[in-house]
Amino acid sequence: MYICALYIVNLIEQTMITNQLLRPASIVVVGASNNVHKPGGAILRNLINGGYTGELRAVNPKEAEVQGVTAYADCARRMLSF
Repeated sequence: MYICALYIVNLIEQTMITNQLLRPASIVVVGASNNVHKPGGAILRNLINGGYTGELRAVNPKEAEVQGVTAYADCARRMLSF
């Protein structure tokens, strides 16, 4: 019985980790850009075009908005508090 309970707890923990990685509630793109030929711009565009429905944040010190997503100058605590 004890081994079975440990197995179930392990499965639950693995499922939680998998769900958090595969279906995150929020994503911050550091280096987001309006230029979709740059890595940060391509990643953000793919998230938007791919139908990501969670909370998106962008980090770009030179822009207030990147591809329609509010941009922040840095990864301050206030920005990361989803």
